[in-house]
Formats: sequence, C-alpha cells, structure tokens
Amino acid sequence: MMEIHISVRNLVEFLLRSGDIDNTAGGRSSEDAMQAGSRIHKKIQKMGGSGYEPEVRMSVTVPFEGFSVCVEGRADGVITDKNGITIDEIKGTFRNLDFIKTPKKEHLAQAMCYAYMVLTGKQLEEISVQVTYCNLETERIKRFSNILTKEEITAWFTDLMKEYGKWAKAEVEFGRIRDESIARMTFPFPYREGQEDLTGACRSAYRENQFLFLEAPTGCGKTITTLYPAIEELGRGEIRRIFYLTAKTITRTVALDTVNILRRNALHIKSIVLTAKEKICILKTPECNPFSCVRAAGHYDRVNDAIYEIITSREELSREVIEEYAEKHRVCPFELSLDLSLFADVIICDYNYVYDPNVYLRRFFENQGGEKYLFLTDEAHNLVDRARDMYSAELCKEDMQALAEYIQGECASRKRSPIPAVYAARICKTLEDCAASFLLVKRKCDEGSYVYEDTDLFAPQLKALTRFTSAVKAYLEDDEKRGSKVRTAILDFYFEVSHFQEMWELMGDEYKLYARITEDEKLKVKLLCMDPRRMLMACHRRAKAGVLFSATLFPMEYYKDLLGGRDEDPEILAKSIFPLKNRRIFTVNDVSSRFEERTEENYEKIAGAVYRTIKVKRGNYMVFFPSFEFAEKVYRVLNKKYAPVVFDVLLQKEGMSEAEREEFLAKFRTEKKAEPVAVDTGMLKKGLAVFKRSVVGFCVLGGIFSEGIDLTGDDLIGAMIVGAGIPYITRDRELIRGYFDDKGGKGYEYAYQIPGMNKVLQAAGRVIRTDEDYGIILYLERRFLKPEYELLFPKHMKADEIITSDTVGRAVSSFWSGLKS
Repeated sequence: MMEIHISVRNLVEFLLRSGDIDNTAGGRSSEDAMQAGSRIHKKIQKMGGSGYEPEVRMSVTVPFEGFSVCVEGRADGVITDKNGITIDEIKGTFRNLDFIKTPKKEHLAQAMCYAYMVLTGKQLEEISVQVTYCNLETERIKRFSNILTKEEITAWFTDLMKEYGKWAKAEVEFGRIRDESIARMTFPFPYREGQEDLTGACRSAYRENQFLFLEAPTGCGKTITTLYPAIEELGRGEIRRIFYLTAKTITRTVALDTVNILRRNALHIKSIVLTAKEKICILKTPECNPFSCVRAAGHYDRVNDAIYEIITSREELSREVIEEYAEKHRVCPFELSLDLSLFADVIICDYNYVYDPNVYLRRFFENQGGEKYLFLTDEAHNLVDRARDMYSAELCKEDMQALAEYIQGECASRKRSPIPAVYAARICKTLEDCAASFLLVKRKCDEGSYVYEDTDLFAPQLKALTRFTSAVKAYLEDDEKRGSKVRTAILDFYFEVSHFQEMWELMGDEYKLYARITEDEKLKVKLLCMDPRRMLMACHRRAKAGVLFSATLFPMEYYKDLLGGRDEDPEILAKSIFPLKNRRIFTVNDVSSRFEERTEENYEKIAGAVYRTIKVKRGNYMVFFPSFEFAEKVYRVLNKKYAPVVFDVLLQKEGMSEAEREEFLAKFRTEKKAEPVAVDTGMLKKGLAVFKRSVVGFCVLGGIFSEGIDLTGDDLIGAMIVGAGIPYITRDRELIRGYFDDKGGKGYEYAYQIPGMNKVLQAAGRVIRTDEDYGIILYLERRFLKPEYELLFPKHMKADEIITSDTVGRAVSSFWSGLKS
C-alpha cells in the first residue's frame, strides 16, 4: 500500500494558513528568529529539569482507503511530571511578548499534532499542550497552556487529516498513473555513440548514492542522458523528486522540452519550471504586501483552491499555466508556483533554489536528510563563481549613513511619520554607530585596501551590526504601519546585513575579510568565499545523489575539487561524437591578447585574419574578444582597412536588454533566408549554401553570446577566439590566487588560467551543435602553444593545424574545398 510522508510543520502550515502575503511584516525575520532560537531552545530545554525530554522524534500513520499518510516530526519537548504529560512547542521571537495575547494557531496546531501522537501511543485520557514564546533579546518567556481530553484531541486531528485526505488522494492516484507509465517508458531516441553507457553511468551513480561528475561534449544528449535514468528511479520509488538545476533560462527550456518529449511518448509526470519573482510578478517591481498588490491581499485564503484545481487537471505546470490560474483565483503567481512545486516530480529551476543560503527552498530542505531527492546540475562549470558570489557578502559604510539620513528626512518632512518615532530614532542611532565603527576600518586601509589576517579585530563592527539588526527586528514585529518606502529601504539594507552576519557564521579558512576604498571614496568591506567546496558539499547532502555535468568540465580535477566532489564520486570525460571531418581547428601563432601586445599592429593582424576567413566562404561567424574595448578596436580596424562590403559586422554592447539580445541573434537566424548564390553546386549538395552577405558578430568571451545559445547549420559556420579569456586582476582574484598557492601551489591556474580557458572552450563550442553541422574554429592566441595551455584543451578541442595570420585564408580554403569531394 502506498504511503505518503508529510512533516507536522508542513501539514499545519499548508492547511491552516490564511490572510495576506506581507513581506513587510518582517521579511526574513521569522527565519532569523528560528536560527537565533536554536540557542534559546536548548536553554529552555535544559531549564526543564529531569522530567523534560527534548527533541523527541515521533510519527503516526493514518490509514485511508488504498493508501496511508505518515505524519512525522520532532517535538521540542515532552514534559512528564506528577500532573501528567505536556507537549511543549517553543518559538523564539523578537516581538514584545506583551503584544502576544494568544498563541498563533499554526504553533498550537503543531503541539496538538504531537499531543495526539503521544496520547494515542500511551493510551492517555487527557494531555496538556503548551506553546512557549521567548523574546530572543531579553530572554523573557511567556507560556500558553491548556489541558485537552482524548476526545477533543482525536476529533481535532481526525478533522485535520480528513481535510488533508483529498490532497493525499490526488497525489496517490496520480502517483499510480505516473509509476505505471514509467514502467512502460523507453528511451525516446536511437542511442548515439556512447550514450547508452553514459545513461548507465548516471543510473549507477543514482543507485550508489554518488554524485557523478560528467563532461559531455555537445551532441552527447546530456539532458536526456541524465534525466531518463532519474525518472526511472522515480518509478522505482527510490526517490520522490528530481531537481534539474540550471544557470540560464535557455537550459531550463531545453530541460522542459526533454520532459515533453517523454510525455509525447505516453509518460505521465508532473513538472514545473520556477520563474524568478521579478519576471512573473504582475507588478513592475515586486511589492509583496496587501498595500501595494491586490493579489497579496487574502492570497492564503484563496491559494489552496487554485492549487487543487491545477494539480487535478494539469501535468505540465508551465509559466503560462501558473499565470492563467493565478489570474483566475486572484493569487500571487510566484507564491503559487512555489506551492505547486510540492506536488511536482521534476522541478526545473535556477541554482539558487538549492545552493543559495538566502533563497533555497526551505520547504524541501529544512530539517531534511535529502534521501528522496536527485540533483541534476547542468552547465556545472558556472557553479564555481556563482557559489562564490552566493557565499560572499559585502557592506558599504556610506549606505549606512545614507539610510540614516533618508529615515530622518522622511520622518521630519511628513505630518505622520512613516514609522514610529521610537523605532526611527533607535534604527538611526544604530546605523550611525555602524558607520562610525566602519570609519575605524577606513583608517586602516593602506593604499586603498586592508586585509584582515586577524578577524577578531572586526569585533566592534560586528557588534554594531548586531545592534542594527536587533533594532530592525523589534520594529518589524511590533509596528502595524506597513507598505511605506522607508520600511522597504530598511528591509533592503537589513537583508544585506543579515546575509553578511550569516556568512560570518559560516566562515572558515576558505574565507578572507578585507576592506577597500573605491574610486569614489566609499568604504566597502567584503567577506570573500574563495573556495565554495565545503558549502556545496553541505548542499549535496540534501540529496540522495546527483550528477554535475557540462560540455566543458575540464580539467576535471579542478571542478571536482571546487564543486564539492568526494573521493568516491565517479568522473567521466565523454567522447565527442562529431565526425572530425566536419570541423577544422586552427591556432594562429603570431597574435596574442597580452596587454603588452595590444598594439595597432596586433589589431591589424587580428582584423586581417578575420577578413581572410570570411572572404573564403560567406556565412555567419562570431569573433570573441577579451573585452568590449578590445572588440571595438579591432572592429574599427576591420572597417577602416578592409571596408567590408560583403558582410555586416554586429558589435555586442554592454548591458544589452533581452530584446536587444534577441535582435542580435535574429540576424544570424534570418540571414540564411536571403537568396543563395549558387556558385558551387558541390557545396550546395553538402548543404553549405552561399549567401549574398555574411554576418559577423563581435562578442565578448564569457558574455551572453559565448555560451548557452544554439546556432545550428548555416546559422553559424565559424568561431574565432581572441585571447585566453584570462580574468582581470582584482583584489578578489589575487586573494583566491594566494589561497590556492598556499593550499597546493595552483593559485594562478585556479584563479585565472582555468576560468579563462573555460570561456574559450565555451565560445569554441558554439560552432558544431549537431552532427550535420560544418565549421571552423580559430584560436588567435600564441600562448595556446605552450604546454601549460595545451594541457587545458580536451582532446576533441585541440588544434589540428598551426598557422599564421597571413596564411589563414589558404588554410580555411583548404578545409572548405575538402568538403566538396
């Protein structure tokens, strides 16, 4: 008989919630209270004496027709004394306890669930339930207790489970349909070379509780290769949910398309794509409170009806479906999507929802062992820098001063202060104290920066920040005036400070604290995570197993090290399936992008190589440069010296909007509709049409066009990469370099060389996307001939021929001519 598991907390919060969405009521303060409250929990539990049993795990299984529901959790305390048994539910809060007149119904309900479990297990006639509130600043305690009879508790719990029964029944009924369809599922394509083995390797990793590190060159079918065996595990009941994690929207689209291919082959599965709040919000700027958004008002009174209607009628929970039902039921589409994810088998989402300490999906991972989840992390090469950003934090002294001045100004200029005067005064005082303490840091900066070798010296600043967050938490919990711009500004900075404090608590040897003075004389203090390995390993423990994969996960040692790989985790470098005759790779040995060689002569050589390449065969090309400035200089030379009348040059701009990006790419996808010039019937037979004009995109390495885009066939027939993609020298990079030098002597490789080469490999990979594509790749960088760089090229991306900028034309012509036969 199928059994559904649900935690006590999720059960009561899902069924008993009501009212508005209101992030102005405290934002993350409830989470902060929960984290700070762990200390208070332990203190209260110790105060309970010998009759107080803390953290008691318990569960009860409730039978339904054809299935059962296991409700499980951990009671804060079970008190046994001469008066009987009491269930204690402890809640930490920053709120003034005088304002709490009755326990919150969700808190009381949690205690009552545990009371039912104890009462039925021990055959008691009555039991006491108690909710204990403790102010996290004053440690003052306030308790609410009540004695309930067996009949009262049983009737209440029976009604609660009866209400949950319809949700459980819907999940069970679909689960049977899903599992039967998975049992009939077959691989939707003929296996490509090596693909069956890769699928088997993923399957083995999932069953052995391992994280597979997989480099799968373009064309290996990595999405279906990783997803298909994961769905098999779902059907076997070994996992409950698959998280397909990506860095970009386009890869989320590919994952969804793959799921839909399986659906067309009769698979029944619920999938959801989580869209960022900023993109799916009905407002231009998210304002999640009933004062700014009509959907937020009464959202929780309506949302469960929307959820039930969707899950009983739809399998693909797309953005369009979510927006449709959110409109129908007048609820927030973003919050609706998060709730719907609880009913999804496959969740396709950004890395943040698993790895980011601020926004990860607590509903899945809080207090969970993760034994029922699989993580499929696509384009995993992006995760190194993304994780560094997630686990780093930065504060600016001038922001503290500006916020204090803003609050004072707004309060003085209005008849009715936007926040109570007592809180305005306290918050401003703490902000001024913070700014004063950070001024001491500014004085330590020698020649613009200061690195803390002894982080204990930062204690005064930490204390000042703690006083600020305490003042804000008290304000947020006591104030009834919400929705003001002042409150929003306070919240925004409060979140920044809270993140800094949270990262401070995580800090280990892989962190470095430093201060710097910016060009505009601002002081910024940064807590830099140089190596995210430890944090990512902790995230991976939330899952049973998984796979981290990319077309450029090379060298594997680097990525396995920084992405939290264990010794027992397998690694595979898959073979490229593309016919070598379809492409030719050249290294041009007389140009370089080194700063000392960025001369007019060098720009002319690069422009000449680009011109000679395009002159041989008309078509679409991309040229990738180390920077926008470098691209523009070569662009000017190309236009001045070679007067390109047979091709159009497009120049990528900084900060392009989504519409501008699409317009840029459309030039590549639509130019082939131009009337072809049939000058060579042999080339036409090969599918190599010749067009009246070529399109050449001048782009930046590591930018929006250097990875994650698919230009197949004639859309792109050549890529030229200028330079080694080496990141600029920054304070962060130098600290990372020093850290890894001390750790194993690989500072330059880990901080500069390997990240740069990944940009090169990603850009080169834009050319050959299918086994029917033809194209050329030019590496315009003499450094690639050095052994330390040659070792960083996977076998299928090594140069076939070494040429000069003058002989490019002959070499490229030889390749295209060879395709005629």
